[in-house]
Amino acid sequence: MKELASDTVILLLTYGTPRYLGEVKEYFSAIRKGPVREEEVAELTARYEAIGGLSPLTAHVERQRELLEELLVDTEYGACSILVASRYGKPSILEVVEKLVPSTKKIIAIPLSPFFSSFSTTGYIHALEKALKIVGSQAKVEVVKDFALTPSFEEYWSEALREMLKKVQKPYHVFFTAHSLPINGTEEDDYAQKFQRVAASIAAKLGLPSHTVAWQSGRSTGWYGPCIEDCISTLKDSDKGAVVIAPIGFTSEHLEVLYDLDIVCRNLVEEKGLDYLRVPMPNDSARYMESVVEALSADTHRGQM
Repeated sequence: MKELASDTVILLLTYGTPRYLGEVKEYFSAIRKGPVREEEVAELTARYEAIGGLSPLTAHVERQRELLEELLVDTEYGACSILVASRYGKPSILEVVEKLVPSTKKIIAIPLSPFFSSFSTTGYIHALEKALKIVGSQAKVEVVKDFALTPSFEEYWSEALREMLKKVQKPYHVFFTAHSLPINGTEEDDYAQKFQRVAASIAAKLGLPSHTVAWQSGRSTGWYGPCIEDCISTLKDSDKGAVVIAPIGFTSEHLEVLYDLDIVCRNLVEEKGLDYLRVPMPNDSARYMESVVEALSADTHRGQM
């Protein structure tokens, strides 16, 4: 880690992923906050093997950090060091905080989840505050949230979906997806409403005749639905055409995109005789990082936790 250039640090907070297959058990145990069964570890390992052995998430986030550094160089944040910490992977939030110098007075935390939710997003901040307490740091924490509501974020997905639809020469069904969460505890955040609003705005911008919002990892009672798998199952076998999925609730390729969508959902779609297409993720695109800069620069996206 380079020497910190100012008393303010920008911290990109990511969910994390195993760095190699032998780390899956440790990673899964961190998520579960306790021991996990060997069969569960084997199942998760098999999913990583199915996408090639590793998730590209870590590499994407590092490139995002580099791009953000470039975009901020001539701004008021140009002297700030930009670091990456993982909630469940490596380097952990605690490991990164332990390397901060005593002169660090403020941390601008940017959880890389496009839609803010007190159920999931604040978990990153609580972990950060706990780490600061452990090391005895008095640094103040400021949070940047909801960068999905910035013009650049919507522009990325609108353009990417427009380019994808140019390749479709048959009737199509467009699904916008995000990660499902428990309804109780997220209603005050307008989590679902924000997701639906951005999806509707993109659909209107492209003149889509119809679209469906669906949820991933949400088959539990009391969670947002319908889940994408159930939506696909309701399509008629006679509907010859294509299914186009835009996972706007995510920003980088990772297991929930490369496995849950590109393998599980692809199989469901193709079993119905339909074509499967998934819009490319923002990953390390400049437009995505511009959306983060827009949120960083806007008071409406900043707050204390």
